[in-house]
Amino acid sequence: MKLVKIYLDSDIWLNFWKGEMIGMIPAFHFTEELLRKAVLERWVVVVSELVKEEVFEKGVSPNDFDEKINELESAGCVIEKAEVTEEDVKFGLELRRERGIHLSDAIHAAIAKRVNAIIVTRNIRHFKLVADIVKVRKPEDLL
Repeated sequence: MKLVKIYLDSDIWLNFWKGEMIGMIPAFHFTEELLRKAVLERWVVVVSELVKEEVFEKGVSPNDFDEKINELESAGCVIEKAEVTEEDVKFGLELRRERGIHLSDAIHAAIAKRVNAIIVTRNIRHFKLVADIVKVRKPEDLL
């Protein structure tokens, strides 16, 4: 079985916690299904400090986040924690300058590239700017 490594952007975590909809489509359902598949197929879910900060800023408590991560690990999902390195920030700044991508998205792309993970996001429009250096998918694309 091929190792799949995914880096969930903060919008995907927020879909899950806030029960968000896209029109009449339950975006949170796709996130739940993706996490279920990650557990069943023992995918690696990369969690960065930057994603955590963004999720916390939107009202998710650190305790709730940690509980979900622990739940995923207990169920068999492999969690990889990714610090934001100086190189990630430098590369992110370069991407922002050269491609006009928002800095936090550029840093997410830098981290995902470094750890060789697929960025899972609903922000496809923003991440198209870096699709040549990192794979970018919506949750439903991986189901």
